[in-house]
Amino acid sequence: MTSFRDLLPNQQYALLECARFRPGTYVYKPKTMEKLCGLGLTYQAQGNSFCLTQDGEELVRAMKDGNRK
Repeated sequence: MTSFRDLLPNQQYALLECARFRPGTYVYKPKTMEKLCGLGLTYQAQGNSFCLTQDGEELVRAMKDGNRK
C-alpha cells in the first residue's frame, strides 16, 4: 500500500479533499486524480468524477488519525 509520505503535497491534498465529497461527485484536479488512480488510491467513476478505493479510504483514515505511515 502507498504511504502518506510517498505522496506529493498536491496528491495528499487532493486525496483528503476527495474524501470530503460524496462518492462519485469529486471532479476537481483530474491530472492529480489520474495519478492517484495509478497508485490504486482512487478510481474514475461516471464521467470525470473520482472515488476513493478501499486503500485510499484506509490511507485517509490513517492520515486523519495522525498515523502518517
